[in-house]
Amino acid sequence: ACVLLGLMLSGQPTHAAVHTTSGGVVLSPGDNLQAIVDSHPAGTHFIIGAGIHRMQSIRPRDGDSFTGEPGAVLNGSRLLTDWRREGNYWVIDGQTQQGYTVGSCRDSNERCNHSEDLYIDDEPLTHMRSLSLIGPGKWYFDYNNDRIYMVDDPRGRTVETSITFDAFYGSAYNVTIGHLTIEKYAGPGQRGAIRGKDSQNWIVHNNVVRLNSGVGINAGPGMQVLNNRVIRNGQIGMTGGGKDLRIEGNEIAYNNYANYRDGWEAGGTKFAHTDGIILRNNYVHHNDGPGLWTDINNINTLIENNIVAYNTGMGIFHEISYSAVIRNNVSKFNSQNWSAWL
Repeated sequence: ACVLLGLMLSGQPTHAAVHTTSGGVVLSPGDNLQAIVDSHPAGTHFIIGAGIHRMQSIRPRDGDSFTGEPGAVLNGSRLLTDWRREGNYWVIDGQTQQGYTVGSCRDSNERCNHSEDLYIDDEPLTHMRSLSLIGPGKWYFDYNNDRIYMVDDPRGRTVETSITFDAFYGSAYNVTIGHLTIEKYAGPGQRGAIRGKDSQNWIVHNNVVRLNSGVGINAGPGMQVLNNRVIRNGQIGMTGGGKDLRIEGNEIAYNNYANYRDGWEAGGTKFAHTDGIILRNNYVHHNDGPGLWTDINNINTLIENNIVAYNTGMGIFHEISYSAVIRNNVSKFNSQNWSAWL
């Protein structure tokens, strides 16, 4: 079946063909996903079609579910193609995006806390504070003149810059999100591409959440985060708070490419103000910062059967919290950087 909807949204197509199957409502690349979600009742199952859905942000309603077809990607970035040569630099104009800054950076990257990122062929470049500091693998955003500079040759390559803050957000209850790749969203520090911290009882499962500027996943009360790959996010893989969180079966790895200070909040995970959180059967490795970190007023915590390895900060860190069971974990080759803590 095909239903034609009039979508009166600024900057979006005025009509979209919405396809339904016996399994749910199919969302195709190029559709305005939020407008289609809003046009259906709460509790609808949406099938996100194969392909790249660029700069889409979804606020679900109670009971909505979202399942990706193989190859379905929610991508928060914009393609950059109109480069020109200017002396030693490649330059592109018209870049008006600018978020706000959150967080503390290491001296090696004083712009880690700017939410704009630049990617070449899925590799994030280092955002430098001045034009004079850039070289291969580095870039500079001249915010006053809406201009991006780099020295790497963009010809024949995919160059993208992060634009959109959230892939999923809001305060809905009982939402399910699965089998998607969610990448290159521009949330600032402490803000997740999947931002469920204000929600209740979401299930987030079997996704790849990667290359987002701030946090991969913010978990809220009752959220189950199951069997995801949360890898190579700019600040930290996962954060959360509230009652009865379950974080199980995930790979959480290679996070903090932006060089936030790990003592502030960076690396694998950080959870605060939880009651009854379960961290089980996760593989937490090669994060630049702590691995599993419960910091401030975490009560009735269970951390079991995890492998926590090769993180530059503490492997398992239970801080300013109490009433925890920490058992049957493998924690090895962590704390590679000197720390006054451990």
